[in-house]
Amino acid sequence: LRDPYDREEYEIIKKKDGNIITDGAIKIYDLEENMDIEFPDNREYDTLAGFILDSIGDIPEKGTEVNFENYKFKVMALDSNRINKVEISKKNE
Repeated sequence: LRDPYDREEYEIIKKKDGNIITDGAIKIYDLEENMDIEFPDNREYDTLAGFILDSIGDIPEKGTEVNFENYKFKVMALDSNRINKVEISKKNE
C-alpha cells in the first residue's frame, strides 16, 4: 500500500538556456507547483507523460512536441512505449 500523500522524487534538470528536463512520470500537480502553468481541472491524466499522450492521442516518437499555454513539451527519450524524459521550454512571446 502507498500513502497518496507520499511525495515521489523526480529528477528535474535546469539547463543553462532556461529549459527544464524532467521525467515523464512527474505529477501534474508538482509541475503546477513549481512552474507558472495551470492544467485543466477536468483532466484524464495525472502525469506529464499522460498529458502528452492525451494531447496527441497516440504513442509519441522521440522529438514529438506538444504546445500548451506558454510552454513547449518535447519528448526527449522513450523506454519502449513509456515517455521517459521531457524537455520543457517557455515559448518566445
